[in-house]
Amino acid sequence: MSKNANQKNASSKSNSSASSEPTLSAESAETIKHIESQIKQIDKQLGKFDAQLARMDHGIAALQQLSTQKKAELLVQVTDGIFVNATVTNPKDIVLAVGADVAVQKDLNATILLLQQQKELSLQYQQKLIEKMESLAYQADELMQKESENSKSRK
Repeated sequence: MSKNANQKNASSKSNSSASSEPTLSAESAETIKHIESQIKQIDKQLGKFDAQLARMDHGIAALQQLSTQKKAELLVQVTDGIFVNATVTNPKDIVLAVGADVAVQKDLNATILLLQQQKELSLQYQQKLIEKMESLAYQADELMQKESENSKSRK
């Protein structure tokens, strides 16, 4: 099952569970509401990870393509909506932003490796978020079942 399918499955499990049993105690209803809120937050984070991973894939592919060339013509963004044609004369040396307006020069292959490592770490964290979302959906389902059983035993 894909990541997005897992996300939707976990989200729909808690949503369908919460709406299918109208006789929840106030405490259980509040707990399920809190769980659903956590699931929505995780789902937003996962969406951001998907976008980040797509940018990383694009960056890795672009750098790998540069690694095969001695010179390259690129369209470089100057600011939002403004681009300039540029010639890369030394694609083996990359300037890498490291934060707080600081940049360092890195070798092309080292930069590709760094991006691949960052991508792997992001994938691992993304998987932990998916597991957390599935766990929350399971908790909501368990609570719904418990409430259902309690409701039946009261009748």
